[in-house]
Amino acid sequence: MSTRNVLALLMVGFASAGVAREKKIISCAWEWRQTGPGEIAELQPQIAAAGYDGIAFAFRYPHGEDFHSSYGIGSQEWNWDEMQGELAKFKSALGKPGLTDSFLLSFRCPSRRLDWTDDAGWARIARNMRLAARFARESGAVGLVIDHEDYPKQRQFERLATDLPIRELAALVRRRGREVFAAVFEEYPNAKLLFFWFMTEHARYLNGVESPLRALADSGKLWAFFANGILDVLPPEAGIIDGNEHSYQYESARYDYLQQAAALRDMDGFCVPSNREKYRRQV
Repeated sequence: MSTRNVLALLMVGFASAGVAREKKIISCAWEWRQTGPGEIAELQPQIAAAGYDGIAFAFRYPHGEDFHSSYGIGSQEWNWDEMQGELAKFKSALGKPGLTDSFLLSFRCPSRRLDWTDDAGWARIARNMRLAARFARESGAVGLVIDHEDYPKQRQFERLATDLPIRELAALVRRRGREVFAAVFEEYPNAKLLFFWFMTEHARYLNGVESPLRALADSGKLWAFFANGILDVLPPEAGIIDGNEHSYQYESARYDYLQQAAALRDMDGFCVPSNREKYRRQV
């Protein structure tokens, strides 16, 4: 493991109903996306010895696609029967120390922007994400990783001039979030969703703004509306972890982590009123 470039995310749950949640350390190295279940099983003693509780791993579809490279938005629709071989291999590996709290890499931004009005395209994503959630549950993973950062520079979560007016578009984006993640939670009702950013992506829009959601809309930012769609269908037994990648810049000497843990609670301002209590309780 010493030769691997490892990104470790410390997952810290907020106190819920007066009970502090246990901290977990998850390795989200880029290398895991190219590491099959056999090699993961071989590395398991080293993973455990390094102090990890789990990893973020990738399932590679038999015909070459995987969620981490195709973003679940390829032209191909997945077939559950063709996923069985890999499922059995991961199931045997993930129950061991160092891997018990592992996550399956899943939804990311598309390599080519998908129109928000494309019903068939978004239905395909929902179907594939349903199978990803089922794979995660049956393999023993605790949930899914969602990394919507715009690596391919397609501006999926920004309004373009060719898109609908912002009021209509925001409602549609929220609906897409509901559609995609309703499928996830139907398959895995108590899944944990690990986001590298959830609401923290737009933290700067909180400062001195009466309506953070309106400020986002005025700027053409769409992610928070999609995230509200996820919250709309989030079951009581499920949970969301905001990885807050801004924390690369944090310094313990400045108490940045404590300040941002407190600020995370205030980000319920990005939620529609009906989701604010759910956000405070389950994120």
